Order: sequence, then C-alpha cells, then structure tokens
Amino acid sequence: MVLLLGDMRKEAYQKTGAGRPVMDTLLVARREHIAGKKVYSAGAQFSGSGKCHEIAIECDTAGVKDPCLEIRIDTRLVMRVKRLAWKFRGNQTILVDALPVEVYWDVHGWLFSSTMSNAVFMFQTCQSPEKSMPWLYSQIFKAPQEQGPGFSLILHAWKVE
Repeated sequence: MVLLLGDMRKEAYQKTGAGRPVMDTLLVARREHIAGKKVYSAGAQFSGSGKCHEIAIECDTAGVKDPCLEIRIDTRLVMRVKRLAWKFRGNQTILVDALPVEVYWDVHGWLFSSTMSNAVFMFQTCQSPEKSMPWLYSQIFKAPQEQGPGFSLILHAWKVE
C-alpha cells in the first residue's frame, strides 16, 4: 500500500516500479494563492466524477462605504454577504452539483489592515446530511453521491493595488 501526495502519479510509478493501482487517485485538498483588484477566480472539482467549476469571488473595498462580498460558481450567483464590515468572518452552505459545500470566509485583512493583507476562503464539501442545513436534506439525496473523503479548497486572495 502506498500513499502518494502530489500530482506526479506517472513519475512515482516509474520510480517505484509499481503496477497500475487498484484504486484511482483522489484529490482531498488543495490550497491556492490568487491575486486581483476586485475579482478573484479559481477552478475546482468538488467531486471525483463532477465537472470542473469556475469560482469567482468579487469584493470591492476601495472607497466603498458598505462593501459586499459575492461568490459565483460558473457565473451563477450562489452567495452574497451584505454589511461585510460586521460579517467579515463567517460561513454559509451552498449547493454545487446537488452537493452541499460549506463556504468559510475571513476578509478582516482586506477591511481593517493598513498593510498588504490577504483574505482566506475555504470551500469544503459536506458528505453527510447532519453537517448540512435541514432544508438541504432533501436536495442531498436527489443526486447520487460517491462515498469517501470530502474535498477542501483553500484560497488565499491577495489584493493588488
């Protein structure tokens, strides 16, 4: 049994002389640094058989009296946080491919830091219904889900002035 970390699967098999694995690889977590002025984007695949989605985070804090945070998945608005000065840290559950995804955010650095600071966003799949909100319960079982560990995407978003 071998645990392979990283994305160099072919090179690892060549170096070890191992045959084709019984189980295919599974991505469990990814961390990425993104930069921008107002819009920050990254790609993510939340389930092994799901499609790759484009995540866009939009937040304009320069000269805005009451900043607002918006998150879009494939250009569809899935989350909006108003009164961001009071809600600079938080979490909310969204649905992506009928799979509940918990979104955590911390934009304190963007709003209150005088030095160059980043905001942190985490997208984590919820595999069990008790981790999600009750109104999502019926949505979870409409689409078949694969068993196994969830997926976490951590985005460090840096403002470029």
